[in-house]
Amino acid sequence: MSAPSSPHSACSTLDAPESVVPDRKVVKILVKILTARHGVLHYHGQTGELATYQWPTDRHGQKIHPSQFAAYREAHAFLYPCCLCATADRYVETSVLQRAEGINQGQYVAECATSTCGYLLTVEKFFGRASVPAAYYRKRKVTRRPARIRHMLNQDDPLLRVKVEVK
Repeated sequence: MSAPSSPHSACSTLDAPESVVPDRKVVKILVKILTARHGVLHYHGQTGELATYQWPTDRHGQKIHPSQFAAYREAHAFLYPCCLCATADRYVETSVLQRAEGINQGQYVAECATSTCGYLLTVEKFFGRASVPAAYYRKRKVTRRPARIRHMLNQDDPLLRVKVEVK
């Protein structure tokens, strides 16, 4: 970053890395995810395509609110949406958490747990939509708990500051 020409211009200069070139395929996929109206789209590593995520329900068919996803995940064979970091043989869960500040403050979002691929979606907006595909996930065996998701936060980006509620 060059020195500001006046004391007031320091706020307007940005230090953007020049070597970062967005992958057009990834950008196209992220736009599809953000603009989908019929349901949550997530990445299917084996096909390399987007798939519609099955929203979890209780045994009576009522959708589970995103605030209850963590508890549901503990008790059921349920995984969070898959981000773009997945490969053909590896499913990579997003983090689902409530934003503490910034864009979508107070809303539940699914985002790449390592802040690598750019997957970020406000999942809460799909909760009340009747058209969103949903499914009941079978109960887990008590001895098999799901893997813990650790959310890696980019401390330099104020838009990515979140309240991490991982148990």
